[in-house]
Amino acid sequence: MVPFRSQYTLFDESKKGLYGSGFSYTPYEMQLVDEENNSWEEVIGERNSARLPSFQRLDIRIGKHFSWGRTRIQTYLEAINALNRNNVFMYDWNWNDGHWEQDTITLMPFIPNFGIEVNF
Repeated sequence: MVPFRSQYTLFDESKKGLYGSGFSYTPYEMQLVDEENNSWEEVIGERNSARLPSFQRLDIRIGKHFSWGRTRIQTYLEAINALNRNNVFMYDWNWNDGHWEQDTITLMPFIPNFGIEVNF
């Protein structure tokens, strides 16, 4: 994680970059054993012999603080996964139209967010 923070007189701004090399995993695939009975089995590869693609994410946040008596108010606008990277969480196998397909399960997409925080 590489956090960057800068302070302006009007707004607070922060950026957070995340990078990960990708987790290792044990690959497997589905192989047809008996075509007549449509029987399949998992063929498991060597333990932790494959790696998921690298994980990269950039979060950006802009906020403004206000004071009203003893009450502090902060408004903010943020973009989670601002680059909208399809970071891979895992691979899965699904039966589709008579054959097995490997599906990619990804983590969260770009998420815009607005909020108000009140402390009193």
